[in-house]
Amino acid sequence: MLNLKHLASASISWMSLAAIPFSLLSIVAPLPKAAIAQYGGVPIADRQGDYATALMQGNLGYYGNAKWLIVDNELLNCRVAPNGAVRSRILAGAIVSAAFRGPVNQQRLSEVTPDMDAIVFDNGSPWLRIQGTAAGLAFPPEARSASQQFKPGECYIRANRRYVAPINIDAKLK
Repeated sequence: MLNLKHLASASISWMSLAAIPFSLLSIVAPLPKAAIAQYGGVPIADRQGDYATALMQGNLGYYGNAKWLIVDNELLNCRVAPNGAVRSRILAGAIVSAAFRGPVNQQRLSEVTPDMDAIVFDNGSPWLRIQGTAAGLAFPPEARSASQQFKPGECYIRANRRYVAPINIDAKLK
């Protein structure tokens, strides 16, 4: 960086510096602070480990946290309704997609309503509504392995950190 001491000893005269247009100097001059990229956040669990919402507010409005990782070390039951009958079982390590209602994840919204959320409540417990997972990751509740191809359709899993974790799609591995 050029300071006054260097200017005095340099062969560049003040007159030649004054001839440089101000707009060019503003491009060449260093910025006072580096610009910091903003990452999208993920839902945070409360003390009981429950996720209250899959909707997040970003700098451009609300968006839905679409991807979730199954972290349960057992086969996770996915139910036809919150606390309902088991529709399918999902393997640990599977990535599931949240099923939002309305235009969430199709555009940034300035306002959202609870009925748009992929997390719904039943008797005070949050449940994450998900879409069918890829073949080989989910299978019927009677089966003990994922040997057959099966798509569970839309179903519900408990929205608790013992079972699922939100995935930050903005994060990049270095």
